[in-house]
Amino acid sequence: LPSRRQRARVVLWPTYRLVYVRVPKSGNTSIARAIPGGEKTRICSRRLVRDYADWTTFSFVRNPYARLVSTYCQKIHAEPVTGGNIVDGVHHRFLELGLPMRAGMSFEEFACVACDYDDEHTEKHLKSQSHHLYRHGQLLPGYVGRLENINQDWARLIGPLGLRHKLPHLNPSRRRHWSEFYRSDALRQRVAERYRNDFEHFGYDPARCT
Repeated sequence: LPSRRQRARVVLWPTYRLVYVRVPKSGNTSIARAIPGGEKTRICSRRLVRDYADWTTFSFVRNPYARLVSTYCQKIHAEPVTGGNIVDGVHHRFLELGLPMRAGMSFEEFACVACDYDDEHTEKHLKSQSHHLYRHGQLLPGYVGRLENINQDWARLIGPLGLRHKLPHLNPSRRRHWSEFYRSDALRQRVAERYRNDFEHFGYDPARCT
């Protein structure tokens, strides 16, 4: 069987011959629920490219700086509470993988831990978006929209398919702007280097992101 690395996490809508290649913390929940009848599964990346070549394949990405802040705010709690996917104030998969995370840690501490582990040795929310969307240098989805322009890009995607489904606004953010979490140029530079492939592949300029 293909390894988990070789299998893409997708949502299929066979009726519309539509495939969404999922990226955590990039509008994933809203997109997966936007059109009824979606089937969540994993597909070998080679099969995705080969067998779904005549389907509409798509994904959405996000400014890597903002995506890391979103992960921190959702996965790290101020207090060592336990419930759902949280154990002692930390997302349980971080702990299961041995990542040195703890409740109440600052964003800078969190970001430094995220930067210490490469895509092959970290949790899916901390892996680069490129890791989820590229295999052997090949981009899996045929269309990649941006979370920052999600309504316009979504309409551009589904309009030619004759669909008019609106995106639900699930898990809306009520926190301060992501840029306020980066209190030093050194931290921004370190995150930019860790997620360099995302900035390059998806056209985000780390010097201009505000």
